[in-house]
Amino acid sequence: MTRKELYNLLYANGVPMQAIKWTFTEELDNQYWKHKLTPMLEDIDTFLNNRTSFLIYFANNPLLASRIATTYMKVSFLAGYYKVKYATPGVIVGFKKESWDNGEAYHELLTADLLVIDKVLEHRKADGWPREVFEEFVEDRLMKERSTLFVCGDNPNEVLSDRLRVLFDSLDIKILTEDGISRVK
Repeated sequence: MTRKELYNLLYANGVPMQAIKWTFTEELDNQYWKHKLTPMLEDIDTFLNNRTSFLIYFANNPLLASRIATTYMKVSFLAGYYKVKYATPGVIVGFKKESWDNGEAYHELLTADLLVIDKVLEHRKADGWPREVFEEFVEDRLMKERSTLFVCGDNPNEVLSDRLRVLFDSLDIKILTEDGISRVK
């Protein structure tokens, strides 16, 4: 696959251009993360087959969190996984509300081999039905053991509802921060 084809796949999935063009080989601010994440990227088959999910929250550099999640998408595409998707909470709720494409788009997000949910901060702003749809989607996806990367622009312990915090804690989904790995509280 050429770089242009890869970029087109990512762009078609809605990934922002500033995340697409960044490469993991560029220097990370924190070498700890390069050391921690590289083995998972080098063995993307195991990562996806183990149905790994985690939250990425870099308080000082939220764009880096999105770029790292996009790197997982790039590596997945290059390894031959094409059921890889990118979405935001608003997109997920919109697909459910509109039953766009007879619900196929929503179903594709729900069953993707890897789903990056960026801008989870938007979830905090949602109220009523949109919040319920998003939480139901996340719960359904995680209970189906599908690899999911959540990118938070704010502290996940403050953004996530009690329902999602309990779910993430029970499934032992970790938060990756600049300071290391922590549990959802």
